[in-house]
Amino acid sequence: MVFKKGQPAPTKGRTLSEEHKRKLSEAHKGYVMPEEQKRNISKGVSENLPSTAFKKGNAPWNKGKDRPDMYGNQYAHRKHTSEENAAKSKRQIGNTYAKDCKHTPEMRLAKSIRQRSKNSHFWQGGLTAKNAAIRNGIDFKLWREAVYKKDNWTCQACGATKGTISPHHILNFADYPDERFVVDNGITLCINCHTAFHARYGRRKTNRQQLNEFLGIESGDA
Repeated sequence: MVFKKGQPAPTKGRTLSEEHKRKLSEAHKGYVMPEEQKRNISKGVSENLPSTAFKKGNAPWNKGKDRPDMYGNQYAHRKHTSEENAAKSKRQIGNTYAKDCKHTPEMRLAKSIRQRSKNSHFWQGGLTAKNAAIRNGIDFKLWREAVYKKDNWTCQACGATKGTISPHHILNFADYPDERFVVDNGITLCINCHTAFHARYGRRKTNRQQLNEFLGIESGDA
């Protein structure tokens, strides 16, 4: 059968057997497409592109236009006007579904467990180092929040607050795995004091005596 333009391919709708697929594969092994054939294919494709297709040197057809997001919302990708924001706010009046809906630590932990490793859409076969995975996990986040709350979100060395604070393991993270998520093993330091502590005592085998000495020196200097 000779294939003619405008007619369906002779193999359309057919299910090829594994033997047939194997023979086709063997026949194409080592085949290198001639440059002339590549140019003809490229020319044919470019000549048959629809008028809305993107071409090199031209602006995309949808540049500056509203386009729907994955939920079909066509206005998701542009900045809303103040009138639209006001209307949206007005529509939410009386909506008590999400009011004061704050996830508890137990809910967050359960959600994290459901989405770990292969259940996560970020999963890439276990490329993340073990310690990095732990530090980015929900257990570490909950421990950090508890430490901040215990210390009133304030550096215990210099009194800095909020955006500059960092959680510090009194018995260090790597050498004392059983103490990693014990709240009493954490203390709030600002980034500068945290860096200064590790510059003075290193990052391994740290302990409470070193911390007390560090806090005493800092408070004395102040």
